[in-house]
Amino acid sequence: MHSAKGSNLQLQRRFVSEAELEQVTGISRRTWQKHRLLGRGPRFYKIHGAIRYDLEEVLGWIKALAVVGADAANRDGAAL
Repeated sequence: MHSAKGSNLQLQRRFVSEAELEQVTGISRRTWQKHRLLGRGPRFYKIHGAIRYDLEEVLGWIKALAVVGADAANRDGAAL
């Protein structure tokens, strides 16, 4: 038997399609498909044959890509 707390946790997860990700993030569906096929993007789920992403996981993945300060300059090829 599942606890009430565990059930609530599952209900809070929001699984979205690539089309919904496009609306939320401004990143095209095609880009999400490329990331998925090349194994570079966030984790995805195949639910009854449909590709879905956990929205919170995707936003965390995007946040982890952030580059600030000297790292940003170095990645752009600019010298300090």
